[in-house]
Amino acid sequence: MKVAISKNDPVNAVEDVTVNGVLISEDQISREAQNHPGPHWKAACDAATRALVIKELLLQEARSGNVCKDAASKALEGDEQDEEALIEALIQSNVQVPVAEQDECHRYYCNNPGKFNSGPSFQARHILIRIASDASDDVNRANRKAKQIIEQLNKSPERFAEFSSLHSACPSSESGGDLGKIGRGSTAPEFEHALEAMKEGEISSQPVRTRYGFHIIALDTREEGKMRPFEEVSELISTWLGAKAWARATSQYIAMLAGKADIEGFAMESSDGALVQ
Repeated sequence: MKVAISKNDPVNAVEDVTVNGVLISEDQISREAQNHPGPHWKAACDAATRALVIKELLLQEARSGNVCKDAASKALEGDEQDEEALIEALIQSNVQVPVAEQDECHRYYCNNPGKFNSGPSFQARHILIRIASDASDDVNRANRKAKQIIEQLNKSPERFAEFSSLHSACPSSESGGDLGKIGRGSTAPEFEHALEAMKEGEISSQPVRTRYGFHIIALDTREEGKMRPFEEVSELISTWLGAKAWARATSQYIAMLAGKADIEGFAMESSDGALVQ
C-alpha cells in the first residue's frame, strides 16, 4: 500500500533532517515515503526518514575511506561509483560474522524440532461432488448429495470405490477414489485439516468443502511425521544462523555509526534489530 501525500495538509508536514550537517530535505523524505507501507502518513514518513538517515550514515562512512581496498575496487568497477555498491563494500569490510559451528547448529536442531519434522502422511481416498455454480441452490444441492452418499457409506463402507466411480468428479474415480500417499501441503488446506482429525479406517462424517467442491474422505492409513536427520539439514541451519547473526551485527554497526553522528530532526532508535529494514 502506498501512502497518498497532500503537501497542503498540515498534518502531513515533514521536517528537514541533517546527518553530520548533510541535509535530507522534506522533499526527499516525501518521495521516499511513497516506497514504505504504513497505516498512516506518520508511519510512512518515519520509515522513510530512518531509511534515508541510515543510507547517509553508511555513505558518509564509506566515503571517509573506511572501506578496504579490495572491497572498494569492486564497488568502483564500471563507469560510475554506485552508492549501493559502496554501502555493500563498507558492510563487507566492517561486519564480520563467523560461520556457525556444528555444536551451535546441533543445539538449534534439538531446540526447534518442529522446524525439521516432515509432518504426517496419509493414504486416502475421496469422492468429489462438484458444485455447478456459486448459487446457493447449487451449493445446497451438492451438499445434500454428499450427505446422502455418506449415509449410504455408513451402512456399506465397502462400496466406497463403487460410489466413487458413479459420483466422483475427480479423475481418481477410475481407481476407486484412491489419492495415493499425500503429505502436508499437497492438498487443499480444508482437506488436509479434515485428514489430520480423522482416524485410520474412518470415513468423514460430514462433507468437506474446498474450492473444488464437497469431498467425502476415507482415511486408510496414517503415518506420523519423522524428524529429518541432522546431517540432512545442518547446512540449512548454518545458513539460517549466519543470516540472523549478520542482520544483528549489521544493526549493531549502524547503531554505532548513529551514536557517533550528529543527527538533527530525527531520533534514531538504539535497538539491536530495529535499524535494519
